[in-house]
Amino acid sequence: MVLRWMILASLLTVCSVAIGQSQAGLTANEVLRRAEQTTHDGFEHAAEFDYCMTENQGDKIKTYAVFMMYGSTYAQLVAVNGVGLPAEDLKKLASAREAEAERRSRETPEQHASRVAQYNAEQHRNRTLLREMITAFDFTLRGTAQKDGWETYVLDVKPRPGYQPKDRLSRVLTGMQGTIWIDEQSYGWVRAEAEVVRPVMIEGFLARVERGTRFAMEQRPFGRGFWLPTWFSIYTKARILFLFPTSSKKEYTFFDYVPVGTLKPEMCLPKVGPPVPATRPEQRPEH
Repeated sequence: MVLRWMILASLLTVCSVAIGQSQAGLTANEVLRRAEQTTHDGFEHAAEFDYCMTENQGDKIKTYAVFMMYGSTYAQLVAVNGVGLPAEDLKKLASAREAEAERRSRETPEQHASRVAQYNAEQHRNRTLLREMITAFDFTLRGTAQKDGWETYVLDVKPRPGYQPKDRLSRVLTGMQGTIWIDEQSYGWVRAEAEVVRPVMIEGFLARVERGTRFAMEQRPFGRGFWLPTWFSIYTKARILFLFPTSSKKEYTFFDYVPVGTLKPEMCLPKVGPPVPATRPEQRPEH
């Protein structure tokens, strides 16, 4: 589910500049085409990277080394609450990962196809959501501003009147509005924020997403300039059967993207200070 919410943020950029004129004199359609290409490149090349990830659900913070393994991902726990696991535990988990790699390498063609199909099905659902978002929102180019050291376009996002959602997740879009910051040079997005501003019914009449539900996400370029997630946060408020309020907050950090096959679990062990993206603004890849 976290990936679905990340898509809600990241795919806003696909159509975010469909209104207005860029400072460089490009037409809105040209800026849109470039934003689409940057987003597409990130999706297409994400499978070329292993990476580290922290998952913070409030009561516990877990850190994982995430490997692309024979067509789908495999996550190995390396730390809890900022403390690396004991060496003996790390060794056992490494052995389990190696055993899983061996198992996958010996799959029959049918078994391999089934496993990869499950992974790809999730990617397909996310891309379907991307296409749905193109029709769900209106986008207004507010202007330009510096955001976290990046020169960006600033865009406001609001629900499009008359939009008819196709499923439960897209129904939430009808009550959301937000802001996106897009890099002026590469057309990757630097940050996206969105919040539910009016209650939205989900699950028939059983639950309602309340005002105040919000998410934010950031991306940075890695490798040859592919924009990939570095941080994602979601706070949800809901009411079940209109009577029972519930809320939750989750936060994910992604760091140390490296080519597949080069990640070592110890690279993901907690370091002093926050993770630093591989490419800072002054180190932008040439286009």
